[in-house]
Amino acid sequence: MIKDILEKQYISNISIIKEKLKNTYDVKYREITTVSGLVCAIFIDNMVDTKILSETVLSPFIDAEILPADIDHIKSRILKTYVVDSVENIEDTILNILSGNVVLFFSFCDGILFCEVKGIKNRAIEQPLTETTIKGPREAFTEDLGINISLIRRRYKNSGLKIEEFRLGVHSQAGVALLFVEQHCPEKLITYVRTKIQMMQKRHYVFSINNIEEEIRCKGTFFSTTGVTERPDTISSLLSEGRLCVIINGSPFVMVVPYFFIDNFMTPDDYYNDKFTGSFDRILRCLAFIISIVLPGFYLALTTYHFKLLPPVLAFRVAVLRAGVPYNTVIEIFIMYFFFLILREAGIRLPTPIGQAVSIFGALILGDAAIGAGLTSEITVLIVALSSICTFLIPKLFNAIVVWTSIILGFTTFLGLPGFYVGFIMFISHLAGLTTCGYPYLYPLGTLTTFRFRDIFYRTKLKDISNNILHGDEK
Repeated sequence: MIKDILEKQYISNISIIKEKLKNTYDVKYREITTVSGLVCAIFIDNMVDTKILSETVLSPFIDAEILPADIDHIKSRILKTYVVDSVENIEDTILNILSGNVVLFFSFCDGILFCEVKGIKNRAIEQPLTETTIKGPREAFTEDLGINISLIRRRYKNSGLKIEEFRLGVHSQAGVALLFVEQHCPEKLITYVRTKIQMMQKRHYVFSINNIEEEIRCKGTFFSTTGVTERPDTISSLLSEGRLCVIINGSPFVMVVPYFFIDNFMTPDDYYNDKFTGSFDRILRCLAFIISIVLPGFYLALTTYHFKLLPPVLAFRVAVLRAGVPYNTVIEIFIMYFFFLILREAGIRLPTPIGQAVSIFGALILGDAAIGAGLTSEITVLIVALSSICTFLIPKLFNAIVVWTSIILGFTTFLGLPGFYVGFIMFISHLAGLTTCGYPYLYPLGTLTTFRFRDIFYRTKLKDISNNILHGDEK
């Protein structure tokens, strides 16, 4: 009687799976006959290692002379895979199949098992493309969640490192991992991010880390209040500072929160080079940011409304250079900015060898042609080129710089230097009003007495930075 019930349940379960996964040619059903009855293995082709499947899952059932009728005994005595567990319902069964696991149904015992024998082809660990270093490690994250977590664990061997797993998207079921160090990360930060992620579980589809970023970042600004990186060493360092990281399966970028304004000026090379080189490069990036924001508007104000503030020789030289230009200075600047943005976009979208050639020769040809055609003057080309080149030193802030430079130029166009000051004050006020996961975006610039400029504008000794992080002095 019990045997008949189990056989009917076996047939019913497989029929349900076949109905839900119909018209999917890569789902395979491997049914084998054992001494006790039938065993059916369901898996997706090309997502499992068929050799391991045969040796550790199917062969033990075929070779066994006696099979236990208890599901727990099958897990402990028959199956040889390192990951095997029970499945509670059909929904979890389908999720395991679609995740690359092998699901086992039995006609002689009650219960469903899944075994992890994944054989998915993954991209090899390669060099970072967006965050290159001279002396640092050459490892970057891949699109596989498990590999990314292992890259972090290799560097951060601490029992306090906690990893929470989520499934986002009703249909996509994307794997997401939340990483933090328990003794360093504030509980309110963990709760804030965890709540945001849990709210996304009922969405239909979630595929990219940007889906999570949009929920967490500060709205109404071009400044990114959430950071992303593809370097495991950077993530390990940020975890030790008390930050929180989010990894999603399928993306080689890891999100970091909170992400402060000063983080945009820090690079891995600051810590892999000596402190003098690192400090000099960081100060250079800060100056480049100021130049890219201030220079175009200040130049416009002086050459349009406040010519008397220029030295006489320079004023005469500027007047001579602009003598044949039919437009006012603001139109010149926007024309050159437009050319620059087109060239930058072309350089990004085209293949690397072609894109570099387009960016270099396009800038030379367009700049020379614009001067020759009388559309702009040499000094305007110089100002826009210098401002644009400075943005390359801080690529994470490119979009924000372009927008706010245009806003400051707009105020300067109508009001001169007072308009320039108004636009600049609005820019500073906007930065001061931003938050990142509840923390001030300009932190720690408002607490310089406590921090004494440690690892902000210049890089201190690595031993001091490590000790400060370890003892939580900067929390």
